[in-house]
Amino acid sequence: MLLQYPLITLLSLTVSLTSAEPQQPQQQHPLRSILSKIQSYIPSANPQRVVESVIGHTRAYSAAHRIDPLTLNGWRAILKPSTTAATGPGEPEEWWVLVTGRNKTCPSIEGGGCVRLEKAFNESSVIFAAAPSTPHQAILNCDEENVLCHAWAATPPALFHFLIPRSHDVPIEMRVMKHINASTITAPELVKMHLDKSWQKIEPYEGIFHPFDGFLAKWGLSTPVGYVLAAYSKLPSWAPLVVLSILTRTLMTNRLQRRQRQGPGQGQRGAAGGVAGS
Repeated sequence: MLLQYPLITLLSLTVSLTSAEPQQPQQQHPLRSILSKIQSYIPSANPQRVVESVIGHTRAYSAAHRIDPLTLNGWRAILKPSTTAATGPGEPEEWWVLVTGRNKTCPSIEGGGCVRLEKAFNESSVIFAAAPSTPHQAILNCDEENVLCHAWAATPPALFHFLIPRSHDVPIEMRVMKHINASTITAPELVKMHLDKSWQKIEPYEGIFHPFDGFLAKWGLSTPVGYVLAAYSKLPSWAPLVVLSILTRTLMTNRLQRRQRQGPGQGQRGAAGGVAGS
């Protein structure tokens, strides 16, 4: 029942119907129109099954809206204004960066990593591809790019939202959406987050780990700090205690040796001098 009509046909028909509709004073967002028309053709369909069907029938759409993987050496070449942006000349481009991982960095999610979150993120890209003015998408896997994640202080699961202007003189707004239920999130929910602009409810991040405008980035320290923090994270839990114990013993030994070198005579002369002075 679900796939009586190919979804690619429904999408094409939806787009044509949307363009043929008379203009309303407050025009509905293309994404809302597309999703509502698809569901109207299949009224009993589960939204998640609709999205999965679209995935299998809209390869041309998904190819045009790809998800770029971020790496330590290549992320700056990706997170930048594109030459074919649908936004106006003075408007910043919207970027979504999914911070995810596997068993090492995201082990608490069922399935051995943020599998469901990645699946929903990939499916949302297909929906975004069917409408203009949708966010660019990238993915940061902390199991594979551990240094970059530490340089950004990025902990999965999370969604980083960037507004990247075309001018280098304008600060880049960054927001961190941490409170995402990675075990239940779906692609329609991610699309709704974009339509509702729920990211606006979050205060922009302006800390030292900001990838573009933070203190570490401005002084070229992000990558070195990322290497240090990544190395520290690999130490066993007992290692800091052993180091602290060694430092404490060393300080106590040095202090005792200084007292022994001073000798008891210096202490007595100091006390005698204090009595004579009184």
